[in-house]
Amino acid sequence: MSQIASTTIAQSYREALVSGDISRIEPALEQVEQHIQDMSPVTWVDLLERSVAAGNLSYVQRLYACVPYFVYESWALVLALRCGHEDIARWLIDEAHVDLLGPVTIPRGERVMLPHEGAFTRAGLTRKSITLFLNPMDPTLSTYIFTDFTEREALEGKPYYYPCDLTLTCDIVRRLAAEKYFEPTIFDDLFRAAMVRAWKALRHVESCDRSSAQICLTLALDLMQMHRTQGLGDERMKHLLGCLIVPRVSEDILSFIAQHASYIFMEKLEELAWLQKEPLLIKHVVEYLEPATPQQNELLLTILAAQGYLDEIKQIQGWEQGLTALAYEHAIVAASESSHAEVAAYLLAQKQELFDRPAEAASDVEDDFLGSLLL
Repeated sequence: MSQIASTTIAQSYREALVSGDISRIEPALEQVEQHIQDMSPVTWVDLLERSVAAGNLSYVQRLYACVPYFVYESWALVLALRCGHEDIARWLIDEAHVDLLGPVTIPRGERVMLPHEGAFTRAGLTRKSITLFLNPMDPTLSTYIFTDFTEREALEGKPYYYPCDLTLTCDIVRRLAAEKYFEPTIFDDLFRAAMVRAWKALRHVESCDRSSAQICLTLALDLMQMHRTQGLGDERMKHLLGCLIVPRVSEDILSFIAQHASYIFMEKLEELAWLQKEPLLIKHVVEYLEPATPQQNELLLTILAAQGYLDEIKQIQGWEQGLTALAYEHAIVAASESSHAEVAAYLLAQKQELFDRPAEAASDVEDDFLGSLLL
C-alpha cells in the first residue's frame, strides 16, 4: 500500500474518534488493523494516544494486539489519567507495563528516521533525565496529567481535545497511589506535579485559580499522609516542598507547607535571607508553626519582635522549651531598636517570669532595662 493510502486510513480513524460515532470508529479501526504494517512508528504512537483519550479500552487493546511495538507509551498513560479513564490507566500499568516516567525506546537502526525523543515526551523529563527533581518547576510527564489539552498532544494530524475534570483526575491518582501502583520515583513526582500545579494556579493574583489549587493541594496532602503512614514514596518529598519556597510564593502555598511540614518552613527561614525580609509572609503562617531548633526559634522570635507583631509573639509563647533566655534578649533588643516599646516590655516580662527574677521584683528591673534600651 502507498504511503498516501496508509496516511488516509490513519486520518479517517482520527476523525472517527473525534466524532465519537461508533458506526464510524469500528470500520476505521478495522482498516487500521489491516494496514498497520504500512504505517510509521510515529503514527502508531499517535493513534494509541488518541484512542486512550477517546476513552474506549477495547480500541487501545486492539491497537496493542496489532502494532509490532510502541516507541513511547508514557504519554498515553498521561492522557488516561488526565481524561479520567481509570480502566485504561489500570490496564496500561497492569497489562502493558507502561512506566509513567519511561524513556523513549527506539529500535537500533530506526533512530535517524524518527523525530527527536523530545517530540514524544513533549519536552517532559523522564526518569533518565539527569535534571529530574533538580528544579521542581521543570515539567515531567507527571506535570501534564494535571493540565488541559493544548496543540502539543497531536504527534501527527490535526490537534484534538477532550474534556478534563481535575477533581476526577486527582481522585484516580489518589486511588492508584493508595493501591501502590506507583513506585517511589513516580509517587514523588506525582506529589511534585500536584504541588506545582497548585503553586502556578495561585501565582498571579489577577488570575488566581483557588479551586484548582485546592484540589491539587488536597491530593498532595493525601500523598504526604500515605508517605508518613505507609512509607510510600521516599524522603525526596521533603526536598521538593522546600524547593517551592521561592520569591513570590503565594501565602496559601506557604501556609500549606507551614501547616503540614513546619520544620521545613523553619529550616528555610534560617537558610533564605529573602524570606527573613518578608515579615508579612512570616506573620501569615505563624499560627501553623511548631518549635524547631533553638537557633530557628530565636530567629523567628527576633523577626516578629522587630516588626512589633505582638499577637504573633503571643502565639508562640507556648514554646517555652524552645525559646531560650538569649532568644528573649535578642528579641527585646530588636523590638527596642525598632521603637516597639510595648513589645519590648512584654518580652522582658516574659523573660523575667521564665528565667530571671521573682515576679514581685520584675517591675523595677523592667523599667531600668527598657530605659537603657530606649535612650
